[in-house]
Amino acid sequence: MSSEVNEIVLKKVANLLAVATIYAETPTFTDRMANSLSKESVVRSIYDAERIVSVGKSRGEIMETTEVEEGTNESRPIIVIKEKGKIYGTLPNESDISEFLDYVERDIYLARKVGAIAMSIVNKTG
Repeated sequence: MSSEVNEIVLKKVANLLAVATIYAETPTFTDRMANSLSKESVVRSIYDAERIVSVGKSRGEIMETTEVEEGTNESRPIIVIKEKGKIYGTLPNESDISEFLDYVERDIYLARKVGAIAMSIVNKTG
């Protein structure tokens, strides 16, 4: 595996935290990640966020879909949080999470960066 950080993976993990934060209406997920000092706190944040998002998806309140941009025929992926907004991009898969955790083992700062990105996404959404 390359030592370069895949920014797309960081964005997907930030999307996961942002969706969980918006859906649950609590900043716990983004705050915990932004203030992480250990891999264990990062793992806990991701686990909790995945659990919340999974519940939302099973209830049909969180959906991954596409949207066609106005003025173009290009579609782009979005995550819709029913009655609470939408986020552009996709959620991470198991491989993305694993890759992110590998990054965090080498540099905990990346977890803090993802937390800050997630906070920014939440602030833009609502």
